[in-house]
Amino acid sequence: MLLMRRLIPFALALCLTSGSLLAQSSKPSLIKGSAGDRQASQIGDKGSSHHVFVSEDVIWTFEMVDGTPVLNIITFMEGEWPLDPRQVRIYNEEGKRARVRRFSFETGGTPMEMPTMKVIGDSFIGVDLVGSFKRFSKPVRVAIDLDKYRYELAPIDPLGFDTLAQKINQINYESPDISQDFEVLKIEPLGKRTMKPSR
Repeated sequence: MLLMRRLIPFALALCLTSGSLLAQSSKPSLIKGSAGDRQASQIGDKGSSHHVFVSEDVIWTFEMVDGTPVLNIITFMEGEWPLDPRQVRIYNEEGKRARVRRFSFETGGTPMEMPTMKVIGDSFIGVDLVGSFKRFSKPVRVAIDLDKYRYELAPIDPLGFDTLAQKINQINYESPDISQDFEVLKIEPLGKRTMKPSR
């Protein structure tokens, strides 16, 4: 079953290596969503079912759909990075952290669950998160560690999310200069990227 706003691959190249999920597409699909009527707006500390990080290198979107977290990743940079469920950090208003155990990937048939995955540059992927999320319908914080960075996603209201999704739908992913699309579509940076804390 395809969830409402998940990235849906057109031509997904899928292979399994050492128990990891590797997904790549040269033509990203689009985030689906109804059109909102205002710019994306951050919520603050109240928590939200929707969180986003937007830059000209990578876009992360997170949303709770019927109790299931859906994570979408669009990359505009070259590289390859492993992603483990423990690198996805979801916190509720009580300060408790959700336990993400696996990634679930739609293949057109039975969903495939994998313990790890690889994020490929200049591509996209959309996955469900498998774990315990009973008290995490509106997380106050969502952060993801990838490579040497920690991406702090910004909470956003549903209308703002839909507005942003509509703009992302209009990006020319084959453009030699993505920054021009961001400027024309008035896509503003959201979220914060910092160096990942050393253990």
